Amino acid sequence: MSFSQANKTNIKVCNGCEKRCTLGIYEETLAEAKRKSKNLGQVKQFAYPTIADHRINDYYDEDGHWNTVVFDVDLLHQDDVIKRKEYEKRILQKAREIAKLCDNYKTR
Repeated sequence: MSFSQANKTNIKVCNGCEKRCTLGIYEETLAEAKRKSKNLGQVKQFAYPTIADHRINDYYDEDGHWNTVVFDVDLLHQDDVIKRKEYEKRILQKAREIAKLCDNYKTR
């Protein structure tokens, strides 16, 4: 069998259980940012990792500590393509890290 990625079977997915949840990035809309902003002058939009299309705002780490996860949406739209891809990779890596903490995740 030769190498293939035609179906993208293992691209941006969690392989921790049979559900194989997709991993992604959610970009907050300007309207969402305005609704939650306390500062009427400057509104800041954020990006979040997603697992199975569920936006992850916060989670418990492996030590039981509550963590908030948030990324700057502006950095997803920066002109430098390499920096933009690295930033996307950081968000997806956070999604992979959090996915391993899922109740359904099975270690091999």
